[in-house]
Amino acid sequence: MKQLPILLLALFLATTAQAQNNYAEAIQQGDAALRRGQYKMAINKYFAAEAFDPSKKAVVQEKVNRVFDKIEALRMEADKAKKQAEDALAQVKEEQEKTEAALAKANKLVNAFYFYGGRFALAFKNDKFYFIDKNGDRVEKLGEWEKAEQFDWRGFAKVKRRDEEQPFLLDTMGNSYPVAYAIEALKPDITALDLSGKYLQQIPEEIYRYPQLKILVLNSNPLQRLPEQIGELKNLTNLDLTDTQLNSLPVQIGDLINLTNLDLSLNPLTSLPEQISELRNLTNLDLAGTKLTSLPERISELNNLTNLSLWGTQLTSLSEQIGELKNLTNLDLSRTQLTSLPEQIGELKNLTNLDLSFTRLTNLPGQIGQLKNLTNLNLRSTQLTSLPEQIGELKNMTTLDLQDTRLNSLPEQIGELNNLTNLRLWGTQLTSLSEQIGELKNLKNLDLNYTQLTSLPEQISELKNLTNLDLIGTQLTSLPKQIGELKNLKELRLAYTQLTSLPEQIGGLKNLKELDLRATQLTSLPERISELKNLKNLYLSGTQLTSLPVQIGELKNLKNLDLSETQLTSLPVQIGELKNLTDLDLSRTQLTSLPRQIGELKNLTNLDLSRTQLTSLPVQVSELKNLTNLDLFGTQLTSLPVQISELKNLTRLSLTATQLTSLPVQVGELKNLTGLYLSFTQLTSLPVQISELKNLKNLYLSGTQLTSLPVQIAELKNLQSLLLTNTPIPATEQEKIKKLLPNCAIEF
Repeated sequence: MKQLPILLLALFLATTAQAQNNYAEAIQQGDAALRRGQYKMAINKYFAAEAFDPSKKAVVQEKVNRVFDKIEALRMEADKAKKQAEDALAQVKEEQEKTEAALAKANKLVNAFYFYGGRFALAFKNDKFYFIDKNGDRVEKLGEWEKAEQFDWRGFAKVKRRDEEQPFLLDTMGNSYPVAYAIEALKPDITALDLSGKYLQQIPEEIYRYPQLKILVLNSNPLQRLPEQIGELKNLTNLDLTDTQLNSLPVQIGDLINLTNLDLSLNPLTSLPEQISELRNLTNLDLAGTKLTSLPERISELNNLTNLSLWGTQLTSLSEQIGELKNLTNLDLSRTQLTSLPEQIGELKNLTNLDLSFTRLTNLPGQIGQLKNLTNLNLRSTQLTSLPEQIGELKNMTTLDLQDTRLNSLPEQIGELNNLTNLRLWGTQLTSLSEQIGELKNLKNLDLNYTQLTSLPEQISELKNLTNLDLIGTQLTSLPKQIGELKNLKELRLAYTQLTSLPEQIGGLKNLKELDLRATQLTSLPERISELKNLKNLYLSGTQLTSLPVQIGELKNLKNLDLSETQLTSLPVQIGELKNLTDLDLSRTQLTSLPRQIGELKNLTNLDLSRTQLTSLPVQVSELKNLTNLDLFGTQLTSLPVQISELKNLTRLSLTATQLTSLPVQVGELKNLTGLYLSFTQLTSLPVQISELKNLKNLYLSGTQLTSLPVQIAELKNLQSLLLTNTPIPATEQEKIKKLLPNCAIEF
């Protein structure tokens, strides 16, 4: 009998040790799931760990909170992306309104879809399709059509005449070609054949019986080889062989002497035959994404070539003969293996666009300055450490892209680029801007994001046409007072800088629409912030703000106000004067209450109060009739006001991780609700009125104290996802719920 207590003690210790082992294993599995982004599994493993060792409840709760932090971060990121997309859409709409106003004189711009190559757009009026230019004028040479599609990437539009079955391809010169989309439809009057994406392994022999063909489109077929007979189609002007798995070209390619466009992109070609030089009428040659390591010397004989794309090829150098392509206007060498350019590059006097981005260039030859007609020069992500002085000779340059290069300074001659409108210096090693920056009088967009700048020169004020100034992630600690002289500035982005204050002159930016101050060291806003009457977006997330000035109420056009992760403990009553506000983010602030004036924000659609210290909502929140999203995740709320039922447009309501013990029956009046999130609340039951939410798609109840659901849940015919993990619902009740909701994905 004396051995019995010893045995019991040993059994207890063994059981305890096993429980501890199980606890540790479950925690490890939860941690691993969290690292993989499997958040639901992580939560399940953590709760399993608590079951093994209830004494570790605090530890488990901390880990569960960490999971929700991750989920919340993802949600915030998604919301931010959505907000940015909405902002972009609003901006597009605004620009469209401006364009329409400018062209409204003759009501020219009617249902325009998009401008192909910045030239032509499709329009529709009086039951006819036609094309217009960017001035809104009808392009007569492109005709009128019963049916028409916009120009595709190849420069052709599919069109059809009234009372005719025959479709046509229309080019940008106004030439129309009767087109067939199958071999069976070929006949003597057909001049265009489109067999793209037909999974052809070889070109059908029948094609060669129709030498009248001018356009042959074979892209996205696994042909692997081009037969010698291709040379028989001597009338071809356009040949598209994109992505046809060609390893080589037959010498007969040179027989296609009328060819003007040849697209060989995305093929594993390693070389071109010398006969390519016979294509003297060729204007466009696309070799992008091929395996070419060099070009044949006789490429220089293509005197009419205007567009040459070598994007993504294996080229390590350009031959001197490149300079003989005198008519070249567009040269794309991006993502090649080039380390240098030949001096003869300067002989391309007609070049307007030169793309060298993502190459291995370490310098530019001085002859670059001879490209007097160059308007766009892209040097992004090259190994450049400096620019030659001759850069200043490119007087027609409008866009210069130097993003992510190794530049640590700009030459003084940069100031001679009088027509420059876009200068992109994102991610360079610049520590300062020279005074000459002020000479760029036509500059509209200046991107200095993530440079090493610590200050801006006073001459920044001379950029009178500047509309966008990006300084995100720089080392700026202050702005010069001259910043206020940029009267045309619309967007000023200063997020993630070291700014501690804004100059009073900020109030001079009368046309400013967006001010981004996220994650700066700001502790307050100047009173003159009130002068930014056109401001629509104000981002203050992650700043050190403890309060807002009462003048905030004077920003009558403000639509988006982001105050998340600030140190705010209260809002001024003037917040109610922001009548146009649609988005208000107060998440992760120190707010304990909302002023009753919150109800005056009649246009508010999104209100984020997650992770605040709120214990209740003012009844005035019910006046937000346009609210579609209300996020109360992680607040200290124990109940909802019954007036919540007045938010008739609400589609998403998140109460996850609140202290909620019950839902008011009025929740059933939220007829437009599609998402209701109640996980990890203290709920023990749901009101039967939950069944009135006929549009509900997602109902999350994980981690609650529910033991059953009302049978009326069966009326939620649109419910797609129901989460009930980590609840004490017994197996019998689970089966009943499954039967009530046979078309819903349910997780227990």
